[in-house]
Amino acid sequence: MNIREHVQHARSLRPGLVNGTIDRSLYALGRQTEMFADIDPSAKKNLDSFCEKIQSGAFPVVIFNHQSFVDPILVAPLIRYIRARTRIECFRIPVAQTLLDGTQGKSAKFLFDLFNPTMRTNGIAMFGAIRDEDEEMYGAEEIKENQKRNREIMKKMEENNEGFIIAPEGTLRGGRNREDAPGKVQGIQEVRDTGINSIIARRISRGQPTVIMSVAIEGSFRIADPDTKKAGEGAWIDMLRTRKRLRAHLTTTPPITNESILEHIGISNPKEAGMYLLRNPNVFFGMTLGEIAKYLPEDQQGVWKDKSKCKV
Repeated sequence: MNIREHVQHARSLRPGLVNGTIDRSLYALGRQTEMFADIDPSAKKNLDSFCEKIQSGAFPVVIFNHQSFVDPILVAPLIRYIRARTRIECFRIPVAQTLLDGTQGKSAKFLFDLFNPTMRTNGIAMFGAIRDEDEEMYGAEEIKENQKRNREIMKKMEENNEGFIIAPEGTLRGGRNREDAPGKVQGIQEVRDTGINSIIARRISRGQPTVIMSVAIEGSFRIADPDTKKAGEGAWIDMLRTRKRLRAHLTTTPPITNESILEHIGISNPKEAGMYLLRNPNVFFGMTLGEIAKYLPEDQQGVWKDKSKCKV
């Protein structure tokens, strides 16, 4: 950890003997959890290219597939690497409002509290988003206020050139067991909220530089089970080991830019390309989630198992 990260860590922890001790303990556990990530050697080249484009003025977006509650903490070392080499101080990530409220259950809330100090220290700031499937749990006014607040967050994020992290699937079902095939997971899910596609399309239309890097996460469901919302079998014991036996493998894809998106869809006019993306969100998700699927075992590719979906 460099000096800047030590300072940010100190500021992120709550004051007082009890709260401070709790936060320091949770922080230590969170850093241990990071060690479950086995990052592919090819990641450095892609990360360096990503950082170069950020330093050139591009708005950074990190996209990952979602298999477990621990996914954001596994991505944290990559974010730390990016922040150490760029001017980006903060990456923001939307999480289900029900997780922040604690309505997903005690186990889910415990995992959230476990990882929050480490997330904050790594410059990853969470904000709550009310998902479509959860709307019946909230009133119309609460939903309206949540949407308004999140629009303001997104606007400020782009203006301040902060970073954005998102799992477009918006669900952990990708790491949950299949009823028709015990021992197999469901794999990448259909995208429910195409908001990130709209953001990218708008930026392309306006000629605002953007750089997107996708991260393929394989096996995180073994570390924290999304079905039980508890640590995976043997995970707590593994916390005590220097060399973890349970591993999640992370692979990054080469970053894509406005120019590479225009080239991919064969449209040179930025405004026309932006409109095309708005009408065809599967094109963007084919370039991100579709690419992620290529780095996963076939039984974890889910809806992107059919490679024809990746085509325009």
